[in-house]
Amino acid sequence: MSLNFRDLEVFYQAVRSGTLTAAAAALHTSQPTVSRTLSKLERQLGFPLFERRKGHVSPTPEALALFKEIEQSYIGIERISSRVQEIKARRNRGLNLACYPALSQVFLPEVIAHFASEHPDFSASILVSGPVEARRMMENGEIDLLVCNDIQTAGDLMKIPMVSARFQCVLPKDHPLCRKEVVTLEDLREQRLIALDAEPELDWRGHQELFSSLEPPPRIDFHVKRSAIAYSLVAQGLGISILEPFSAAHWRSSGVVTRPFLPELKYDYSIYLPRLRAPSRYVDGFVEALKSHCKRLGFADG
Repeated sequence: MSLNFRDLEVFYQAVRSGTLTAAAAALHTSQPTVSRTLSKLERQLGFPLFERRKGHVSPTPEALALFKEIEQSYIGIERISSRVQEIKARRNRGLNLACYPALSQVFLPEVIAHFASEHPDFSASILVSGPVEARRMMENGEIDLLVCNDIQTAGDLMKIPMVSARFQCVLPKDHPLCRKEVVTLEDLREQRLIALDAEPELDWRGHQELFSSLEPPPRIDFHVKRSAIAYSLVAQGLGISILEPFSAAHWRSSGVVTRPFLPELKYDYSIYLPRLRAPSRYVDGFVEALKSHCKRLGFADG
């Protein structure tokens, strides 16, 4: 027996509404059409579905049993329909972005400004967070896109390489090394250094290996976990450091000078997306905007 979905829909609404008139209104059709459809379905099934009394219909026990089966299907369809609407809403909304602090002062705002100029309806929610909190929120599906240093264990996150950034020597404006076009490892001897220390998900091993290669080891006066603090200490004249280039433009107005550093010290930065989350329609374009801005600023080839 092949049943017509529309006939079953009419039956479902008739039971649910209690009257053929109400069922017709819900289905945007006429009451006679509903009545004819139900009569056809009864003939096909071979048993009565309703007892009819003066315009009112009362479902038979057989009809109630059939209604329960159809209702389960309708619940599934409604759930699917609701999910479709959620997916559409997510695609049409703005982005929930997250980044580590070093990328928040200049780099990410510049990318957003450039992207928004090409997408006037673009909007975003921006979270500046350390690695542990950003990772947790990404895994919980609270953010669409995370920009940060390479995560040591990406787990269920999808990784898109963004740039291998060349770190720079950062100096107070009146420091003697400002006279050099390029600062080298040998220049660090006898200097007061500000070092980045590792923390969960952030590995600054390159700094440790670099400094340990000097004999005797350099003098490290300050240990920090955030480049913003290191930049600020440099601005106060408390030492020099080898830092990421993303924040440099922000700190130059505070009297900080940057110079290329040799041997090159690079760290990889990537874009992370959740694997199991309906993406905003802006994700692909914003990923390209991030990579393009790195090339435009000349940090390194992405």
